[in-house]
Amino acid sequence: MVAECRRDSDGDVHGMASLLCDRLTQLTPQDINDFCGHWHHATSQAYTWKLWAAALVMVGTVGDDGFVDFRSWLISHGKDAYDRIVDDPERLDELAWDRSNALTEAFVYIGGMAYERLTGEDPPVLSIDHRRVPAGDPIDLDNDDAVLAAVPRLATRLRAG
Repeated sequence: MVAECRRDSDGDVHGMASLLCDRLTQLTPQDINDFCGHWHHATSQAYTWKLWAAALVMVGTVGDDGFVDFRSWLISHGKDAYDRIVDDPERLDELAWDRSNALTEAFVYIGGMAYERLTGEDPPVLSIDHRRVPAGDPIDLDNDDAVLAAVPRLATRLRAG
């Protein structure tokens, strides 16, 4: 559904978010909750030091909230792109064409908005085990040299492009 909405929105990130919300409201409340559970799980799986370093290299300053937005933006590119980039954050330049949208909040609350629109009620609180710290070897995200060393191929390609 996510990839279809991206394709059908012609690259307009806010149009895609609106379309995704519309399509979610055609599901049952339980299906929307299931969607939210998958989305939150994917967000948690992408909570890694190396992906955060890659985000910093691509878009600049990315704080805690910005990294939540960034991971939701990554998910919005569909399962194939998400899997490739979470597996190897140095491939993030594949999405460099869309970097201006990387910190949009358009997708973070999309499931809850759809649930509320459909039912008129607040969505139930999901019991999801979120990582408390990013996975992988810690990177000093305040140290430019450490960030660049974490994703050297990405940094080189983005500078060249």
